[in-house]
Amino acid sequence: MQVYARTAAVLALLPAVAMLTAGFARAAATTEPAPSIQPAPPPRIQASVFARPPIITSPDLSPDGKRLLARASIDGREEVVVQELAGGKVRALPRPEAANSEVNWTRWAGNDRVLVSINWTVKWRTFNLLATRLFEYDLASGAVRLLGKKSTDQDGDSILYIDPKGEWLLLQLAMDLISYPGVYRFDLADGKMTEVLKPRDNVVRWVADSAGVVRMGIGRAERGTYVLYRAGEDDAFARIQLTRYDADRSDIDGFYLQPGSETGFALSNGPKGRLGLYRYNFATRELGEPVFENPSFDIDDVDLSEDGQSVMSVGYMGDSYERVWLDPAMKAHQAAIDAKLPGDGNSIVSWSRDRSRLLVHSYRGIEPGSYYVYQAASGTLIRIAQLNSGLDPAALAAMKYVEYPARDRTTIPAYLTLPVGREPSRLPLVLLPHGGPFGIRDGWGYEPEVQYLANLGYAVLQPNYRGSGGYGLAYEQLGWGEWGRKMQDDLDDGMDWLVREGTVDPKRVSIYGASYGGYAALWGATRNPERYRCGVSLAGVTDLRRILKYDHNFMMPRSRTAWRGQLEGEERFDLGQVSPLQQVEKLKVPVLVVHGARDVRVPLDQYELYIEALKGAGKTYESHLYPNEGHGVHDPRNRQDWLEKLGAFFEKCNPPTTVN
Repeated sequence: MQVYARTAAVLALLPAVAMLTAGFARAAATTEPAPSIQPAPPPRIQASVFARPPIITSPDLSPDGKRLLARASIDGREEVVVQELAGGKVRALPRPEAANSEVNWTRWAGNDRVLVSINWTVKWRTFNLLATRLFEYDLASGAVRLLGKKSTDQDGDSILYIDPKGEWLLLQLAMDLISYPGVYRFDLADGKMTEVLKPRDNVVRWVADSAGVVRMGIGRAERGTYVLYRAGEDDAFARIQLTRYDADRSDIDGFYLQPGSETGFALSNGPKGRLGLYRYNFATRELGEPVFENPSFDIDDVDLSEDGQSVMSVGYMGDSYERVWLDPAMKAHQAAIDAKLPGDGNSIVSWSRDRSRLLVHSYRGIEPGSYYVYQAASGTLIRIAQLNSGLDPAALAAMKYVEYPARDRTTIPAYLTLPVGREPSRLPLVLLPHGGPFGIRDGWGYEPEVQYLANLGYAVLQPNYRGSGGYGLAYEQLGWGEWGRKMQDDLDDGMDWLVREGTVDPKRVSIYGASYGGYAALWGATRNPERYRCGVSLAGVTDLRRILKYDHNFMMPRSRTAWRGQLEGEERFDLGQVSPLQQVEKLKVPVLVVHGARDVRVPLDQYELYIEALKGAGKTYESHLYPNEGHGVHDPRNRQDWLEKLGAFFEKCNPPTTVN
């Protein structure tokens, strides 16, 4: 296949690119006046505006800072595009082979090659499994190459190291779905594959340092995890036991190796019970002094310097997302950008290797925001993309971080969005639990569905119920074995808190979610019909017994045991007691059930069997199946249709402006 250009189509997506032709010789960006307070509800914003995909996503500067790699929606389909910053030339890269594949991530390999991870499905036994494959694009020649084999296991994109010049990389691969992975070197000029480390029984993950030396292997044993470690390339691996093992989480959650040294860094559940970054001695297996820790939130991102010797930054989701720069030069760049865009949230998301150009995501309030390129030498900022120009920031509702007490006095963090221009008293509420559930959380930021519902007139509460990630291992473990029980109580308790505050009318509450959130919505409507006027599930689980069996078919034995424990708890209670399918006779309120026909995470039978049960029990429901969607609704045309269906259903069963 050849790289091809859709210059006209993509340039239409990035009209500000022409501003870059003059080599950034422009004045610094000016700030817009703060939006005025809306004295009345804003005009109704059409679903098509909220369904519009961001003009670009996941943008990344090339190491030399001359090109931008991003994903853009073209004719309703997400494409990978590369743009020359000088001159504005844009080209879209062809989607490899599988017509219905989805892009997972993209990244640079040097200045002239792009790596693209593709999500698609592989057949195993009678199941379709979600898999990843890695493709290399040579921008000079136009060649596209699969790195690895089509027959490898599910995980085909685990890069351990990329040569800074983009000449080779290390990839962890298992040759089939039942084997353990080895490590292979791929020369990117010709695709030649060379075995670096043979697979070893029970070793499921390998770790390389920032010089490209594989120095660790993470193994699974019957009684826990173990680590294979070596100090250098010429040394033999030795097995060391690091810490205790709890399900799929341990005291040590991640390692960062310093080349040529037996010291490095580790993410650990430290004395404060939150994931922090610490110095670590691999020779003595001792955790050293903290580099950075937050008493309330887990660190979820660490950036090392190019040589791997120091920490540039750490990131975590607090009330909103925070990045703390430990590198003095980057800290100074951040301060300069903030001074030029005062009052905005400004996140440096990518930078050239010499840090002369930085890519900045800037946003005011809850708007999607814009991307700027910052030229460090001149201190100028040029906007290259406004993510959704159809939205007026003044019409968007503010999102507020809140906390409320659960019935057992556990503090539940959440985000509350109230409609603009309406008195915050006796409002209709949409309770919106996130998916996952374990290790996942909602964060502060623009979410089209939340803003769409707020624009209709609903308050929206997004609880990070027990089991959610980001608040420490202990909080996550509170949710184990609590599907449909205490996790569900946390949602109800959020509603009760808003009722006590006088914000919400208890007779005007609906519940909606996707994936696990879809399960929680259906179970809430089934378990407590006196609370909810209706429920909505997108890609939701309906039968916990069946999903547990489905998941077991492609899990290792230790993972199966952990996952079963997380669902059933220590007493192994009957999952049918908290499954919407088995308890369908108890449902008394209308539900809307939506699914993608190609969903392999929550398989289609979860939808089909539930619809049959609803029909057989004579329940009031609406349903829709999107033939070309997987886990969720992603095509912009389908997104518009989905939002319109969601709004129409809620307006029918729980009108936002009328008390019934």
